[in-house]
Amino acid sequence: SAVLLVVGDKDDRTPPWMSEKVYHRLTGVRELWIVPNAEHGGMDAPEYKNYPEFFLRLTHFFKMYLGT
Repeated sequence: SAVLLVVGDKDDRTPPWMSEKVYHRLTGVRELWIVPNAEHGGMDAPEYKNYPEFFLRLTHFFKMYLGT
């Protein structure tokens, strides 16, 4: 299965190193995007800090790997 991990580089709840650790343990199709200046949630979450790129990356990932 395909996995897309998205984490903010300023996330203090699940810091990037945790996502990197998960990423390296996964097999198969996987992507990791560490979003600059993003935190864990709310208005500072990755999807708000960089909405246009978030939408494009998510759409591309779904089309490429999930057949949608």
